[in-house]
Amino acid sequence: MIDIIIPVYNAERFLKRCVDSILMQTNPTWNLILVDDGSIDNSGNLCDFYAEKYSNITSIHKPNGGVSSARNVGIDNSDNEYIMFVDSDDWVRPDLLEKLFSKKSEADVIVGGYAVEGIPSVGSQMLPDRYLTIEEIGEVFQQMIETNLANSPVSKVYRRSIIGNQRFDETVALGEDFLFNLDYFRKCKTMEIVECDSYIYDCTNTESATKKFREKDIDQIVELYKKGKKFEREVCGDGSCGTALEKRLCENGINMLQMIFASENPY
Repeated sequence: MIDIIIPVYNAERFLKRCVDSILMQTNPTWNLILVDDGSIDNSGNLCDFYAEKYSNITSIHKPNGGVSSARNVGIDNSDNEYIMFVDSDDWVRPDLLEKLFSKKSEADVIVGGYAVEGIPSVGSQMLPDRYLTIEEIGEVFQQMIETNLANSPVSKVYRRSIIGNQRFDETVALGEDFLFNLDYFRKCKTMEIVECDSYIYDCTNTESATKKFREKDIDQIVELYKKGKKFEREVCGDGSCGTALEKRLCENGINMLQMIFASENPY
């Protein structure tokens, strides 16, 4: 069984599409944990509606604390060995779980890809099927950075036993998913990459936190680069991972400048 955790905050416009897409999974061995993070719209009522209607859906309500806090509550309430995260403004194709578990491997983490909705020029981001040992993760780390597969917790399957006491850092508002993945990957002995884009990342939500400028993010993008380089040295040794992190640092800096210029309170 797999526990699917969805953090929910003011997601009234998207939540039905998201949950309904999970209900259509061809692999039925899942439980869904909806964590309402103090929503002030109708999201909380929608969570309760689904929990009352389906025995494998749980609705949890908590004071607003941010997406990391909501994911952590989901982990705390997870009882099964496998955990997945889905964002409430995204949706999934019916075969997502079936494809992610198609290899029937005992890998410590399964990494799928995703398709981007709202930016036609981006398309699908995924890597070819491959089973890796910890010694080989460095061979794909650059591609995982370039495709954002290392940056997000979605379209992945984690083991609850490996997560253990690990949680998302609730004090970090930018790149907390990347840091969570790095810490988790360090504990893995094997990784299964599945060439699958059945997770749909919706970029049309203009209220997303990733589209809002925060002054402290300037220092944070440098800190993320440093921690990424530390992990890179651990898995690549001689630095053969390439320059993906350097490129990402530049891209983040450019994005930050764009948000500063678009901000109502310029830096």
